[in-house]
Amino acid sequence: LTLTESMADVFVSGALGITESLNLPRFGPIVGNEYVKVVYYTPSRQKVDYTFAVTRISKRVLDNKSLTYYLELSSIGRVLSNFKQISKSFSNMSYSEMALSIFNDVLKTDKNRLIYKDTQFKKKYVAPFMFPGDLLTELASRSIDPTNNANFIFYETLKNDYHFRPVFDDSKPVFEYANF
Repeated sequence: LTLTESMADVFVSGALGITESLNLPRFGPIVGNEYVKVVYYTPSRQKVDYTFAVTRISKRVLDNKSLTYYLELSSIGRVLSNFKQISKSFSNMSYSEMALSIFNDVLKTDKNRLIYKDTQFKKKYVAPFMFPGDLLTELASRSIDPTNNANFIFYETLKNDYHFRPVFDDSKPVFEYANF
């Protein structure tokens, strides 16, 4: 199992390697409606409980009497983002208010939340048929916080949170390590 959580890629992704001898994809085809739930603990981290959508099967290798393949995994947010384009005008709103509106309209589920830092200036913005992830990244690139910090990014974490905040935001630690 490989999980990728990156500020450079908006959404969480992963790959699950499976080796088996029954050739399950042949008898139970993977059609894109499957989900994989990942739950794990580490000594220095809280419990991670995350659900992925299976997007495809890749790298099939037949060796002797076993078959090895990888299930490509994407976050539910990426799947939701790829099915809806936004064409909307915003007026007299800050970029953080626009981001919250887009998040609540498209990406909001029962398990996730948007952690954001307020931005300054009320603006007008027209979104020309953009995917939500691309639009939120665009809004982040235009954002400036009240202390004139202009390096905003939008990204998802394995804690089921989305962040719309500056890279060097010193108001709250992103992660705390446990000592043994």
